[in-house]
Order: sequence, then structure tokens, then C-alpha cells
Amino acid sequence: MSVPLLALLADVLDVEAGRVTEDSGRDVLPEWTSLAHIQVINAVEEAYGVVLSTHEIDQARNVAALRSFLTSRGVPL
Repeated sequence: MSVPLLALLADVLDVEAGRVTEDSGRDVLPEWTSLAHIQVINAVEEAYGVVLSTHEIDQARNVAALRSFLTSRGVPL
């Protein structure tokens, strides 16, 4: 069973789970820096067995966008 997306991101960003919502992203969480963005993408790709395109990586500005990319690939969340 895969790790829930919000829990995964909270772990990667080293923040309390309650701080991560669908709207959380680069513009909301100060911990979501450019380096953390790379770590988020890497963790998501590893956890869910996907490879995001360059366009998706650039557009993954919040949790909702990541969830959309994953569900469009058939990843159950």
C-alpha cells in the first residue's frame, strides 16, 4: 500500500501533517523551496512508481496539481 500523498509531502518537507493541504505548495509553505521541490518530485515518483514529465514537474506547484497528475496516470490515491 502506498503512503498517502499528504503524509508523504509532510515528511519530505519536514512539517506537521496538518499543515499540508490540497492548496499547499511553493507559494504557501515556506519550506517548499526550489530544492525541496526537487525532493518532493523525487519522493512522489519513487512512492508511486511514475516519472513526471518536465512540464508536469514545472506545473506541480501545489498538492492539487500533483494529485491531478497522479490520478491522470491511474495512480489510486
